[in-house]
Amino acid sequence: VKTQVEEMNQRLIGIIRESQDPHLAHRHTVNLAVEARINGDTRACLLNAISRGGAAILDRNAGAETGAALALSIPDVGEIQALVVALSDDTAHVRLDLDEDESAALDRMIEKRAGD
Repeated sequence: VKTQVEEMNQRLIGIIRESQDPHLAHRHTVNLAVEARINGDTRACLLNAISRGGAAILDRNAGAETGAALALSIPDVGEIQALVVALSDDTAHVRLDLDEDESAALDRMIEKRAGD
């Protein structure tokens, strides 16, 4: 039974990987100064990397905890609502809540900053 469960897990991992669009998942290094607003407190922080799919990595200056909602003010994109999904020693990993217009603006900003 253990072997069957492990094989099933491996198949599921393979299915998930195949279903992800690499164009959306790729994180682009941007190293861009942004502002994060959390509970009315605005802090300057660095947006290290971002994906077209809405994943971003900030430095810990944002001051947020896992699960915190925040608004990111990103040059050439605007203010985007986000959620902190994980913290590491130096970074905060966030998920952006993008509508179509914000997604298009993000795509243009990535092309401008990252060159792809």
